[in-house]
Amino acid sequence: MDVATQKKSKIVHPRCFKDCLQVTHPTDWVNSLVIVEKPDKSLRICIDPHDLNKAIKRPHHPMPTFDEAIQKHEGAKFFTKLDARHGYWSLVLDEESSELTTFATPFGRFKFRRMPFGLISTQDEFQRRMEEAFEGVPGFSVIVDNIIISGKSETEHDVNTRAALTRARERTVKLNKAKCILKSKSIPYFGHVISKDGIHPDPNKVNALKEMPRPRNREELQTLLGMLNYLSRYIPNLSSQNEPLQTLSKQHKFVWEEVHDNAFDTIKKSICSTISPFNPSVGNLELQVDASKSGLGAVLIQNENIISFSSRSLNTTEQKYSQIEKELYAIVFGIRHFHQYLYGHSFVVVTDHKPLATLINQPMQKSSPHLQRMLLQIQPYDLTVIFRPGKEIPVPDILSRLYLQSQDESLQKEIESYVHSVMSLTPISPARLLQLKKETLLDPILAFPKSEFVESHLECQLRQQKYYNRHSKDLQELKQGQSVEAQIQGKSWEPAVMLHKHKLPRSYIVQTQDMKAYHQNRKYLRMSPDDTDLEQYQHTNSNGVLQLSSTSSPSAYSTPSKSPPQLSLFKPQGQAQKSVAKFRTKYRHPP
Repeated sequence: MDVATQKKSKIVHPRCFKDCLQVTHPTDWVNSLVIVEKPDKSLRICIDPHDLNKAIKRPHHPMPTFDEAIQKHEGAKFFTKLDARHGYWSLVLDEESSELTTFATPFGRFKFRRMPFGLISTQDEFQRRMEEAFEGVPGFSVIVDNIIISGKSETEHDVNTRAALTRARERTVKLNKAKCILKSKSIPYFGHVISKDGIHPDPNKVNALKEMPRPRNREELQTLLGMLNYLSRYIPNLSSQNEPLQTLSKQHKFVWEEVHDNAFDTIKKSICSTISPFNPSVGNLELQVDASKSGLGAVLIQNENIISFSSRSLNTTEQKYSQIEKELYAIVFGIRHFHQYLYGHSFVVVTDHKPLATLINQPMQKSSPHLQRMLLQIQPYDLTVIFRPGKEIPVPDILSRLYLQSQDESLQKEIESYVHSVMSLTPISPARLLQLKKETLLDPILAFPKSEFVESHLECQLRQQKYYNRHSKDLQELKQGQSVEAQIQGKSWEPAVMLHKHKLPRSYIVQTQDMKAYHQNRKYLRMSPDDTDLEQYQHTNSNGVLQLSSTSSPSAYSTPSKSPPQLSLFKPQGQAQKSVAKFRTKYRHPP
């Protein structure tokens, strides 16, 4: 057992018993275990079903088309949309199917009791079960997990909705409250808006294109022209519409003028008018994605007809992803955004990052934990990843570069604007505001957070001081103007003079012979050995030892009027002796 698994064992083992059953007998299949950590630090157990899907016989069930589903709501004026929550987990596996989901762990082998994500037969089986569960409910249609209930009058709608909710309770079909829309005159459904007036295209499908900012430089303009060249087969007279942009790309200086704005707006309107409706019965879906250094782009195509566009910016953390992580994240973003089109259908994902096609097809446990988390998000979908050069998919490329600002950034700006406007819009005089501040300080409840903060701040300072002093030594304090030796930047010791103490403890500002000042800790400073020798000679005059003058030494780096003694001869106890007194290196002899 590896170290990572040992650390997670206390959480994994109970989780296995909760959602799975232990297997003790031999089985035909043993799948690979994938453990992924969720944002709340809990663990999710999954399997890698690539090999199992190759052997499963898919129970093909006819998927209702969009037109077939809409026909059941003809003439309706009130609509309710329900969303099945965790639909796959509501499917209980029989004994034979459960055996096929067996996977190995350090604690033994286990098998799933309910349908896991990623199996090729899940979509067909789930659609069949949903149709059986709500069979006979009036004004009802379902495509995978999207349920619509309608009525020609408010009373009829309420009766049909109660019947559907009662049936859901009887068949234990759980619903996602956040995604449910109750008794509305119009609802979004597979890229359309259904109302009493009929079916209309969803305006959100082309927001990424309608609100696309204009190119800021020549490089972005050339990328835009590449996309327009690709879309020319869908848009009549496009060559004449983008003539001003073509001319600008050939000019020496990039200057965006009003004529270019008009051409850019006209082109966007022309592209939006070519958006085709989505037909679930046709299939042939293709999701083209791309990731730049700061944005993501995706476009959904069916039978060479553009269905919808989407783009978004990357936040600061996402911009630090590696390129393969960004490209995989672009797939996750595109699938999430076009979930209502892709869920329950086979489709092709086109990317210009060749290593990504290999990553999708290899066993999941060979990928990093971050990539595994993203791969698990696309497991419920029947997709095939293929590679094409970037010049063949220019639409997602330009969307990833000229992206829409994310809703998070817009929301943050609105919040900041609101916060800054509170004080300016508060109807209160300065005197009244000052009085409120004083009363707040006197109120024990309102003043508690401040006192609590001060106490915690002092405790934090004490902890920091203790941590800072953990390796300190009791060294003698230095005085201003004292001659020392300093170890500058880990090099050899060199003479210096202490100028003054620093505000930090045990820190000093010293000046070396080259007149440079350094901030040094006390452990990198030591007493000058010359000072030590001289003090010893000054205080010792017995037994004929030379006694130097006790006057204070000259100031640092000054030239003395008289050079200090260097050689003395004397005869203690009748014998000739020689003594050499060291002089400070700060003395400079006159020429």
